Amino acid sequence: METLKLKIFEVLVNNITIEEFETWLYNSEEIISKIRTNKFIFKVITINYKSKKWRIQLEELTFSKFDKDDLIVLIIEKECNNIIHSEDYDEIYKSLSKIMMHFEYESDSKTMWDFFSLWDQFDLIKLQYYPKNTYYSDVKKLAFETYSLIKNCQNISQKKTILKSGKTGI
Repeated sequence: METLKLKIFEVLVNNITIEEFETWLYNSEEIISKIRTNKFIFKVITINYKSKKWRIQLEELTFSKFDKDDLIVLIIEKECNNIIHSEDYDEIYKSLSKIMMHFEYESDSKTMWDFFSLWDQFDLIKLQYYPKNTYYSDVKKLAFETYSLIKNCQNISQKKTILKSGKTGI
C-alpha cells in the first residue's frame, strides 16, 4: 500500500505522467492481486484516467484515505512544484497560501516555519519595506530546495523527516 500511496502522490504532484502512473497501476502484480479484496485499490483502478476529472477524483479518494501528515507532504510537494514553474507573482503567493492553510503554531516542522516566515512577510511588500523581487526570489529558492530534497525520497516517512528537519539551507 505504501508503494501505491507514493505513486499516487507522484502523479498528483506531476513527478510522473498520468500515462506512467496508469502503466504502473495496471501492470503491478501487487495491485492486480488486491483489486477484489481492497476497496481503495478497486476505486483507484476504476477511475477513468482519460477523463478531465481524474485528478479531482483521485485527490478526493486520497484525502479520504490517508492521514493528515501524509497529505501535508503531498500539498507541500505539489505547491513547491507550482511555485518553481510559475512566473506569475499572484500564482506563487496563492501556492504559498495553500501551504500555509496547513501551518500550525505548535508545528515542529522547520520547513513549515520557513514557509510561514516568507508568507508572513508578504504585507511588507505592500508597505514597500520588502522588495518584491527579493521576496519572489526567496520563495522560489525555498520551494526549489524543498522540492528537490523531497522528490527523491523513497517513501512518505523520509519526506516527513526532511520537512521536519528543514534541511533546505535557508
